[in-house]
Amino acid sequence: MPAVRSRFPAVLAALAAGALLVSSGPPALGAPATAARAASAQLQGVAALSRSDAWAVGSVIERWNGRRWRLVPGARTRGCRVYLYGVAARSASLAWAVGYCGTARSHRPVIERWNGRRWSVQRSPGTPASSLSQLNGVTATSASSAWAVGEYQSRGHTFPLIERWNGRTWRRQGSAAPGPHGAALEGVTALSRTSAWAVGVTLSASVVRSRSLIEHWNGRSWRQQPAISPGGENVLVGVTALSRARAWAAGVYSFGSNFGTLVESWDGTSWSEPATPGPDLQDILLAIAARSSSDVWTVGGRASLVHPRTLIQHWNGTTWKVVPSPSPSSLQDLLQGVAVVTSRYAWAVGYRGHYQTLIERWNGTTWTVQPSPS
Repeated sequence: MPAVRSRFPAVLAALAAGALLVSSGPPALGAPATAARAASAQLQGVAALSRSDAWAVGSVIERWNGRRWRLVPGARTRGCRVYLYGVAARSASLAWAVGYCGTARSHRPVIERWNGRRWSVQRSPGTPASSLSQLNGVTATSASSAWAVGEYQSRGHTFPLIERWNGRTWRRQGSAAPGPHGAALEGVTALSRTSAWAVGVTLSASVVRSRSLIEHWNGRSWRQQPAISPGGENVLVGVTALSRARAWAAGVYSFGSNFGTLVESWDGTSWSEPATPGPDLQDILLAIAARSSSDVWTVGGRASLVHPRTLIQHWNGTTWKVVPSPSPSSLQDLLQGVAVVTSRYAWAVGYRGHYQTLIERWNGTTWTVQPSPS
């Protein structure tokens, strides 16, 4: 089972994993999330509490202390290797990270918790009759309320996986179950105990067909919401919300043999698709974060240039525009996570070259590469 963000149809799975951007995807099954320097490393998610406290996770865990990024040991696991896809932070003594713990034959969801001193594995509900399962995103609104989403495979089909933290334990929650042919959840965000969004992809009877999936939590159950599904195939990978009347989701869609950026906007009543710039024919978005209704960032990659490069887009309240971003490698560069602190302070993370971690910071004017210990 490759270390990709989800079990989309083959084309979108390769795209989201970066395989369309490079000749080979991320290292199989990832690498242990420890402080040991990895032969290859990348970052998938980032969360920031302030200018002096941020987390980035992937095949390693790194923390920003206001001066520099440092490697932090992940939780100890037995008999499997950890790869983390998402991270959420509530305070200096509470953060969550999710992904999978994998062997050559199986994946199982992993949830790690930071208590201010160390990361530890938390008990995660099992998935029925599945040897392939993982969590792709996590969000937290308080010390007693958090969500994690992902997917599991059973009898040849892929199903959404949703888990909820109640302050004591993680418990499985029922998904909206959009159809019999399969679905996966890639991103999640929550406003309160009674309002949360999850996004991903639904599969049709055809193995080469997919549609954007959006689910909403109303305090009692998850309900599927009408989503925009342009092109031949499409998937939503990230979601962010500011209020019950303002949310965004980001991903990618296909048209012919090409790919384009996809952003959907919620106005409190319905989802719509604002136009996004697509200067290249292989553009993808893999994460989104918002600070205000006029300050939203998305990140991903551009593949149709001389070499694959980073892509960052910004919403100013009226239009989406591409913002120049560094692409330091002569081989490949991809951004997979973004977090916003203020209008003059934001982070984007991913990988460069032969899978070295890539961290970029926004200072209100430009994005610049920051030193990373891996």
